[in-house]
Order: sequence, then C-alpha cells, then structure tokens
Amino acid sequence: MSYIFYNPTPEQTYFAKPIDYKNLNPNKPWGTHTYNLFVLKHIEKTTPDVQEKIQASKEIVVCQKKIVWWERHPSFNEKRALEERKLNFGF
Repeated sequence: MSYIFYNPTPEQTYFAKPIDYKNLNPNKPWGTHTYNLFVLKHIEKTTPDVQEKIQASKEIVVCQKKIVWWERHPSFNEKRALEERKLNFGF
C-alpha cells in the first residue's frame, strides 16, 4: 500500500496526515497538468524573453512527468479526465 503525506496548511508542524494513493482522483490533476502543458508550450513558442523560454522548457519536462505519473494510477480514465479538463478549462 502506498501513502502520500502532506500538511493541509503550511503552518502545521505536526506529522502530516497520510493519504492512500488508491483513493486519489487522478482525472482532475491530469486535466490540470495537460492544460498547464498547453500553456507552457504556448509560452515557449511565443515569448521573446529568453529566460522565460528557458524556464518554460524546464517546466514542460516536469509537467510531462506529472501527466505520465497520473496516467499510471489504477483509477485513471482518459475519457473522464478529458471531461474534467473540458469542464475546468474549456477544452
């Protein structure tokens, strides 16, 4: 069994509450990351600022890894994930 630990608020200093990996909904974050990937690719192609272009290309790599990670989740459903993305981001 896998757990993810997090603090609900940054002010809390006690041990984080464990969350069972299997109970996570992978479809919503997948939609968010695919939207972010779309935006980052747009920034990378259109910005005249070299530093911003470099930063966007670094973030694209991270974003792609997150998308793949969510796709490996046992509850991932591409159809539902696309519906979530359309609901939240309009595409």
